[in-house]
Amino acid sequence: MTTQTERKRLRRRLERLIGIAATEGNELVPLRNGDEIFPAMLEAVRAAEHTVDMMTFVYWRGDIAREFAEALAERARAGVRVRLLLDGFGAKEIEPGLLRAMDDAGVHVAWFRKPTRLSPMRQNHRCHRKVLVTDEHTAFTGGVGIAQEWCGDARNPDEWRDTHVRVRGPAVDGIAAAFAQNWAECHDELYDEYDRFTDQDQPGNATVQVVRGSASFGWQDMQTLLRVMITSARERFRLSTAYFAPDVYFIDLLAAAARRGVEVQILLPGPHTDQRACLLAGRQHYQTLVDAGVEVREYQPTMLHTKIITVDGVCSLIGSTNFNRRSLEHDEEVMLAVLDEDFTAQLDADFDADRKQSEAVDPVRWRRRPLRARLAEAAVTPIALPCDGARTVRGRGPPLRPRRRARRRPAAVGGAAHTRGRFPVAVPGMMHFRIIVLTGGQSMKLRGDCGATGRGDLASPSPRRGGRPPDHTRSAAPSGPPPSLQRRGWRTRALHA
Repeated sequence: MTTQTERKRLRRRLERLIGIAATEGNELVPLRNGDEIFPAMLEAVRAAEHTVDMMTFVYWRGDIAREFAEALAERARAGVRVRLLLDGFGAKEIEPGLLRAMDDAGVHVAWFRKPTRLSPMRQNHRCHRKVLVTDEHTAFTGGVGIAQEWCGDARNPDEWRDTHVRVRGPAVDGIAAAFAQNWAECHDELYDEYDRFTDQDQPGNATVQVVRGSASFGWQDMQTLLRVMITSARERFRLSTAYFAPDVYFIDLLAAAARRGVEVQILLPGPHTDQRACLLAGRQHYQTLVDAGVEVREYQPTMLHTKIITVDGVCSLIGSTNFNRRSLEHDEEVMLAVLDEDFTAQLDADFDADRKQSEAVDPVRWRRRPLRARLAEAAVTPIALPCDGARTVRGRGPPLRPRRRARRRPAAVGGAAHTRGRFPVAVPGMMHFRIIVLTGGQSMKLRGDCGATGRGDLASPSPRRGGRPPDHTRSAAPSGPPPSLQRRGWRTRALHA
């Protein structure tokens, strides 16, 4: 099969199964690590003459946070319409002084679902998208947050490894629509006289489909996107992700791809992960994967924060989506499906460079890992697969609705499901676990959400009367630790970035 035929095959599959038309003539430039990413983004902001639209899950502290705030404020004072959308949980560490300075300069700052006791049902669904659009014709997206952790070139554990992409062409409209979708929820004005709605040029050769993921019940577009990529691979499938905690269905898809002769390579964070519990939740699947012939490697130099997939050297995915249940089922995400050999080759070259700095999981050694490691993995393992009350048959397709007369016994512990053989029946609600967390010299027991990320929120509800599982919509993290821990110097971090 020729490359052109392969591109057409993948494009028609994606367009028909997801229902979103791809656009042609796009120019994409991959940006590796903070040393390339932040200068390009700041240059675009400072050159803006009409509009700047930016949203991010993470906006923490450091020199880069102040630099972005100053650039946005300067453009607002110059008469540019500047809008900044911050996730109410992920960006809570932003310095108040930066918010005041931007507000005084005329930057329109909005918060996406800021944590509040008055809206518990919405707190588990976060805006994880990272988008910057300037003058309607240049866009950036990927995995980078605005924080000091992303600065540098991944030379040491203090400099995270990540990839962003600059986009020009018709696909910018899809990225801008991702911003508009979330801005519409948080602000009365969706557009104004600054928006010109001009036509897009076609400066490149890449075909791009922009896929947006939003919290909902049932099978989602983002899950379809990943499913199509895995099942369409003929020669090679590569995955580089920051948080790997999928359900068994996607593990079986990866294993099946390897068994049919596809070279499946997975690159994950290693000793410098910022979410230890998520790493453990993903490690429970290593044995299944390596036994099927999947190559699993852990990145050693620093935290690996990329969200990239490449298929057969022809197609690639890049954006904000992690390979875990939170990204696929609970968060607002955006992903680019790119059909371009040159762009995919650049991402593959980065993968090869990262692979050289990683350690492979040896099947024999992994099977002999100590009991303590196995117990740690089991402590953060969700008991049931789906979170929406669905029934899943291992390895036989997407979740199916339970039979109407299916008998359900109440869960024994916080949202856990009873299983019978190969047919686990999940009750609605997030799965919970209890682990020991060591942070800042303090330790505490904590119960959290394992069904989505395997990392855990900083709070979870108690079971209802009669042994019924707790409502998963009440398992969102509070705005901070208990007052007793605040007095002892505790700081909380976002679920994931």
